Amino acid sequence: MLNSFAEDVRIGLSASPKALSSKYFYDELGSKIFQEIMAMPEYYPTKCETRIFQAHAQDIVNITAKEGLSIVELGAGDASKTYYLLKAWLASGKKFNYNPLDISIEALNQAKNSLAERLPNLEVNPIQGEYFEVLERLSNDSSAENKLVLFLGSNLGNFNYEGALSFLKQLYVSLKSGDQLLIGIDLKKSPAVILPAYSDPAGITARFNLNLLARMNRELGADFNIKQFKHYASYEAETGEVRSFLISQKEQEVHLEALNQHFHFAAMENIHTEISKKYGQEEFKQLIHQAGFIWKEAFYDTNLYFMDVLMEK
Repeated sequence: MLNSFAEDVRIGLSASPKALSSKYFYDELGSKIFQEIMAMPEYYPTKCETRIFQAHAQDIVNITAKEGLSIVELGAGDASKTYYLLKAWLASGKKFNYNPLDISIEALNQAKNSLAERLPNLEVNPIQGEYFEVLERLSNDSSAENKLVLFLGSNLGNFNYEGALSFLKQLYVSLKSGDQLLIGIDLKKSPAVILPAYSDPAGITARFNLNLLARMNRELGADFNIKQFKHYASYEAETGEVRSFLISQKEQEVHLEALNQHFHFAAMENIHTEISKKYGQEEFKQLIHQAGFIWKEAFYDTNLYFMDVLMEK
């Protein structure tokens, strides 16, 4: 029986055009490379959101802090930004529990170790898994009276508009009336600011994308020649979508041992690896209203590059 990674690769490389899910970026090496990306001068989202929480953590906690609050962070990563919120929640004196969720066990371990050092009084209960699996758990969890779901770092941008609406509708169904949701949203801005964050001069984002091929070599017995693929990113100003691709530099065949299958690549054929959608504020208001949520408040960085939106069911 194929594991989910192998099955998704089979489906993605058999499709036309070819595509692979960005969720598979985050093996141990991929998680380390993403730490490099977040430190890049060109990568503004992490810096902007960190500044928002440094400036507005107390405001957010004043609105959300309730006794017995269950905080679930989807796609938690290393929780470096969430630290500022957690610190403020601890200072509020309200009892709460923090449950970081990520597909990467390496990221969860890093988050738990980092928070244990910086916030020793914080109880951290990591959950490894995929978003929709945990959403189902949330719908069956009656242990907490109030939930706050965090979906930070522009993770919603990994869906197009229709995918984001479907995701938010599923999330809406999994929550109870009065539960809250805090989402990080990358705002539309100059392409000159956006594109370098996804195609930097030092080639870190290229390494991050190409590691997906290397992961298939390591885990699925593939024989990708990494040097025969190039990373390319584009930005469509009208839709606000950054799209990332790996482009085959020549006609070639790739064999995956785990699938016992060959895949043909034409010269200049691409594999779509990631979408990162940017929103206008009114467009995002429309999205959350379509999903059924109530807009409560938004917090912005000083450049208006990024916003964190608090909403409620």
